[in-house]
Amino acid sequence: MDFAGPIFEILKCIGPPLCKYVEYHRKLDEYKKNLKRVLSELTSQKEEVEMRLRVECRLGKSPKYEVNNWLKNIQMIIHDAENIEGTFGKGKCFSRARLAKLADKKIQELKEYHQKGSSFNSLVIDAPPAGGIILPTTKLAGETTAKKDMDEILGYLMGNEIKKIGVCGMGGAGKTTIMTHVNNKLLKETIKFDNVIWVTLSQTIDLLKLQKEIAVALKENFQETEDVKRRAGMLSEMLRRRRFHINFR
Repeated sequence: MDFAGPIFEILKCIGPPLCKYVEYHRKLDEYKKNLKRVLSELTSQKEEVEMRLRVECRLGKSPKYEVNNWLKNIQMIIHDAENIEGTFGKGKCFSRARLAKLADKKIQELKEYHQKGSSFNSLVIDAPPAGGIILPTTKLAGETTAKKDMDEILGYLMGNEIKKIGVCGMGGAGKTTIMTHVNNKLLKETIKFDNVIWVTLSQTIDLLKLQKEIAVALKENFQETEDVKRRAGMLSEMLRRRRFHINFR
């Protein structure tokens, strides 16, 4: 019988993997050096990016999401590579190829992340504008009761069931003071609200003025020719795209 054909096919299958195994076994020291070099380069790049971010964020900028994600992933990648480095001195003869293969795979991963870090055109973006205005306020009168009222209002606003709250009481009872504290606290709650709008109403309501104030707080504009009804529709659309809270006084 002719066994040459099947044997040749077997050799075709096992030949390349076997050669690669032998290469890994023979060149472990070379892979060690390459891993150490690439790891050092990536660590230096990470430190440089972090240093640049510290400087630029002091200027009112914010890190890009992709840069933040890159830094988080880099930390894990570097940790994994350091663990592989730590195993080099413990390997037995039969594990040289396995260690070299691990090192080779990690080297490629480190190079990819280094290339990604080098591709950033910039690391930061302008910080998002504040979603409202911090208002000057005074200490809550009748601290215990007023704070309880404030916490109750905040509790309702942060929940999902109550959509509107009216705060009523005699003049001088501290309603405005409580609501300025509520306004300022809500500005820190960016998860729930994108915008917190403070609007003062006079006894004679000027709808055009009121609509303009709300639009300005949303950093939007109206054409002077827009009438009350069209502005109302446009405001409704502006507010629909945002999570908002409005304090009327």
